[in-house]
Amino acid sequence: HCVVLGRRVHDFGWRDLQTPSSKRFRRQLSGAINYIKYREDQLSFYSELEDERRMLISKYREIEQEQKLITEQLEQVEIDSNREWEERKEVEQECADIEKEIAQQNKLQTSIRQESTELKKQLNELKDRSATLSVALEEVEAEEHRLSDQVVQSPTRLKREMSELSSKLEGER
Repeated sequence: HCVVLGRRVHDFGWRDLQTPSSKRFRRQLSGAINYIKYREDQLSFYSELEDERRMLISKYREIEQEQKLITEQLEQVEIDSNREWEERKEVEQECADIEKEIAQQNKLQTSIRQESTELKKQLNELKDRSATLSVALEEVEAEEHRLSDQVVQSPTRLKREMSELSSKLEGER
């Protein structure tokens, strides 16, 4: 059986080659020519498909290479990301430790401030007391000076001055 442009010639055989008839031969020759034309058309279509296939295979290989490169880059990015994540965790831990230290220092600073406030109060009280005592000392020194004039240095002289004063007083009377 021979297929010519989708038609089947069922009765083609040796007889057609040994004693061909012109009508049958023309029909068979026309079928063969049509088949050749069909095959040439199909060959150009097949050639276009083959070129497109080669181009697609080439693009596919390029895409595979690009995918391989991107996969390697992705792996490197994941490695870098994991490393950065670990570094971030370390920094966060350091920050937490520093925050704890700051909290402790703040508590210490608060207690020192309270102690400082108390010491300032005591200092002010001592200054006030010192000022009060200084004023009292000055008053005592002034009183001492005033009284020192009244203190008798020698009793005999005082008796003589008193007797002189008494005699003057009697003389004036």
